[in-house]
Amino acid sequence: MGVFPEKRIEFRRIKLNTLYTKVLLYAYPNIESLVDQIDELVEKKAITSMDATSPCLDICNSIISLIKEKDLYLDLLVTLDGILENLTEYEKMCIEYKYFLVRDKDKFVGFDYTSKQYFRHQNKILEKIRKRLDKKGYDDNFFREKYLPIKFFKALLRGVKEKEKHVNKNKKSKECLLDKKACA
Repeated sequence: MGVFPEKRIEFRRIKLNTLYTKVLLYAYPNIESLVDQIDELVEKKAITSMDATSPCLDICNSIISLIKEKDLYLDLLVTLDGILENLTEYEKMCIEYKYFLVRDKDKFVGFDYTSKQYFRHQNKILEKIRKRLDKKGYDDNFFREKYLPIKFFKALLRGVKEKEKHVNKNKKSKECLLDKKACA
């Protein structure tokens, strides 16, 4: 253990929260289509249940689990809508550009997404959203318990972790270019 073990633990907690916040933001633009897909799947399962050879209880359980998953998506949509609604226009633009991949040229005229200030704002906005999610009960345990079992969120988390690893690797190589002694 280090000299300040409680600070190290707190740092790890924030890091994980930042990851799940990113995952939820990347998921946000897709939630409505996921809900529509679940509706279609539930309808198909209900219709085919009359001809299915598997027990009715199994089919009912699978439909119920799909409906619970849909409820999670809808809760997340409402929560994120409320949080994003209270952001400033600039903050919304930063989030849309980074996480929703909105690249409308008319909307982003004069928007400098390559500046250090943009990246600093991005981190502050992410932290702001993370805190609001925490206040609404979307913490580490809630994310792990409710969302991580869903394949969509597992895949998103894996992608965010890979992206983070790539960004950190690039950051480390840039630091090495600037200060050869730091990497020796």
